[in-house]
Amino acid sequence: MLGIGHALLAQLPEDELAAYLARTRFHPFTDYTPNTADKLLPLLAAVRESGFAFASQQMEPRLCTLAVPVRDHAGHYVAGINVILQGRLVTRADMAERFYQPLSRAAMELGSLLLS
Repeated sequence: MLGIGHALLAQLPEDELAAYLARTRFHPFTDYTPNTADKLLPLLAAVRESGFAFASQQMEPRLCTLAVPVRDHAGHYVAGINVILQGRLVTRADMAERFYQPLSRAAMELGSLLLS
């Protein structure tokens, strides 16, 4: 679960997140994939703080993604949208500078169309 998955997991209440992680099997796709709850939790904390999830080479080599959660009309987190760049590595800061605002606007627009 990367990108959008991280963006959505980060929005869960602590008890729901703990329950989810307790029953989750981690599958390391690459050497960069968080393969334990202890490795994933700091990433989720960064998502909560920044409002977006960034992953570099976690799913496959030379693939970067930036994702944001989407809230429905009632404010529930129900989906996510992301940008994926393949073939070249981009830093977290560069991805955020380039894509965070457009993705956030798109997420708000999409969310306003979703009924709860």
